[in-house]
Amino acid sequence: MTTTAKILCDSLNPKGVRLTTLELYFPRFILAQLNTYGMFSRNAQSSRAIPVAKLIDMVTSDPVVPSFGENQKGMVAGEKLLDSRAKDAARVWYNAMWHAIKAADALTLLHVHKEAVNRLLEPFAHIRVILSATQWNNFFRQRLAHDAQPEMQALARAIKEAMDASTPRQLKAGDWHLPLIDERDTGLPIDDLVNLSTARCGRVSYLTHDGKRDPSADFALYDFLKEHLHLSPFEHPAKAMNDTAMHAKFKGFRQHRADIAGESGEPESNDATGFTSAPKHYSTKERECIDRIRDELGDVGFVAFCNGNVIKYRDRAGHKDDVEQDENKAAWYEAMAAHVEKGTLDPRSSRVDFVPYARPKVQVEQWIIDAVREGQELSNALREKTRGMGNITAEDLKRR
Repeated sequence: MTTTAKILCDSLNPKGVRLTTLELYFPRFILAQLNTYGMFSRNAQSSRAIPVAKLIDMVTSDPVVPSFGENQKGMVAGEKLLDSRAKDAARVWYNAMWHAIKAADALTLLHVHKEAVNRLLEPFAHIRVILSATQWNNFFRQRLAHDAQPEMQALARAIKEAMDASTPRQLKAGDWHLPLIDERDTGLPIDDLVNLSTARCGRVSYLTHDGKRDPSADFALYDFLKEHLHLSPFEHPAKAMNDTAMHAKFKGFRQHRADIAGESGEPESNDATGFTSAPKHYSTKERECIDRIRDELGDVGFVAFCNGNVIKYRDRAGHKDDVEQDENKAAWYEAMAAHVEKGTLDPRSSRVDFVPYARPKVQVEQWIIDAVREGQELSNALREKTRGMGNITAEDLKRR
């Protein structure tokens, strides 16, 4: 079983934000765990594109055999099996693998397509993935932990060692981070280089499926991906920005995917704190969710709500999401509390589409309007009846 991580492109933007693209090779059965990290952009070699015979050869030449741990309650295995049970477990696993291979051969003879047949072989196969990211802390914290699944732990260790050994290239604002572009592509216009990088990331290789280096095939693949909106490969090439703000999945880098109509992926705000204050899932109504919370709680209750969130995000920083992300959220709520309580600047004010908070007009029931009008009419009538009574003395009242 093999786990490797190879740097394909490593870049720094002018503010020191690092974007790294790697080619990973690891047991396929942990791919689902890797896919849970939403800040990773990735493209994986699809088993649907590999001929059955080739995948069988890959499985038999380098089979995936998991680390067998002692059974116990919970998600984490106990101590690694070291006695004869380890050999017996491996023997059972290999037996299952050969049964899967025989079944795959039988389905092939029935002319079943590889998209179904290869599913039988996936538990015993490796997968090649291109992965790009600017935020790694949470991944390393979770997957290098002592209780992480051994195969995920090995992958995280390989990635970290590769990144530690790599020196990122300093980019100027507007320069491109382009994985799978090398000296053989020198001299091509930048747009062509971006397109080549995109297509090769989609294929997870410099080479075509025939094992050839063919730029014309790369350009054709790029056009196909763009036309059919297969856009995940467009997330790896990225332009360096002169900031540390989030641009879709990357800090400080704008992905090529943002150049496709309707796919900018830009955050809905450019708050000074870096926190996206109006994400789409909080803007499904006519007014932003945070404003409607203020409507409901009133200013005093809203300030308490903001201060509670400051405590929450600072307490959990480093234990759930990225540390900087939680610190930014805490800073945003702190700024919002100060805005309402002390009249300082609204933290959303730098947004292009910023609309200052205004308490909504309350729809008053008609009976209340009628009652107020009747009260005013009665007041006016009493005022008319008592006109001139202001000069009456207490003695006058006694005589009356």
